[in-house]
Amino acid sequence: MTDWKAGDLALCVSDYYDKTPGDEPWWPRAGSVHAVIAVVHEELGVFLEFAEDPDRFNPDMSWSASFFRRIDPHTEDEDDREVIAHMIYAPVSHDVKQAFAAEKGE
Repeated sequence: MTDWKAGDLALCVSDYYDKTPGDEPWWPRAGSVHAVIAVVHEELGVFLEFAEDPDRFNPDMSWSASFFRRIDPHTEDEDDREVIAHMIYAPVSHDVKQAFAAEKGE
C-alpha cells in the first residue's frame, strides 16, 4: 500500500474513469498525471483529490487511489553524476565538428 500525501503526483493507470465527452466536466484519464492536494481515508479505501479537478471542493469528488500509482521523484545518484561529467568534459570529435559545420554551411 502506498502512503499518499498532498504534493504527490498520481499517474492514472486505469480507464475506469474514462467517460464519453460531455458526461462530466472532468475525469482522470488513463495515462494522465495529477497533483494530489488531499488524501481521504474512508471505510471503502483511500481516495485522492486533485488540484486539476474543477470540482475539487465537492467532498463527493475524490478518486479511488487504487486506480493510480504514485510517481516517485527522481533522486540524483552516482550514475547521474558520472554521465553528466562525461557529457560536460568529453572532447568533441573531429567528425562531430565537421558535421556541425556542414549543417551551418561553413
